[in-house]
Amino acid sequence: IVEWIAQLLERPICYGCPFLLTVGEFPQHEHPARQVIEAHKQKLRDRLQHLAETSQFLQPQVLAAQLLVAIDGGFAQRRYLDSGFVGNTFKTTALALIEQAKFASGQSISQSG
Repeated sequence: IVEWIAQLLERPICYGCPFLLTVGEFPQHEHPARQVIEAHKQKLRDRLQHLAETSQFLQPQVLAAQLLVAIDGGFAQRRYLDSGFVGNTFKTTALALIEQAKFASGQSISQSG
């Protein structure tokens, strides 16, 4: 997933996350567009948490939240920074978060594959 997102951020046709762009236009929580955005982001966090649980991290909910911040940050920065810089920065940030979480659970990336 990390590699795929990094590659997406490096593509010239990537203009950022449409959900992040839209949420600024509809700040009211009760607006239907905002509800769709919040549901999408929660579903993404749930998927990340499931992957972290499957990989037996000690705090999968924390890692999922951290990765979602990194993902959203990458897509937000993609609007105004060089694509190669954003893709690489996202990738190194996400891998550092994963390594830190693995270290906290007594594993290393090389041990888990």
